[in-house]
Amino acid sequence: MPAPIAHLGWNPNSEGDIDHYLLSVGSSTGNYDVPGSPMNVGNVTDAFFTLPGYGTFYFALQAVNTSNQPSGFSSEISGNFQPVGPGPFILRPHRYSWALVE
Repeated sequence: MPAPIAHLGWNPNSEGDIDHYLLSVGSSTGNYDVPGSPMNVGNVTDAFFTLPGYGTFYFALQAVNTSNQPSGFSSEISGNFQPVGPGPFILRPHRYSWALVE
């Protein structure tokens, strides 16, 4: 069974000195303990993250400026990832959006 993949999107930070974003993923609210987290996703407004299994995961984002100073965490979002159908397994598309990260 393939691992689920989260596709997340957000609005860009309005500050002119953003270098990259950090995507944090956790198995419980406020606990960003999934291996590979936080992930530097570059200076983009969406990213894919391969999850370690099925279930509910929690996501938060930080903007990092050119002085390598991270912002606070964005509002947290969550998603429940489950296989669909009798097989082969097909993943439901998951795309979440955040408001502006300051």
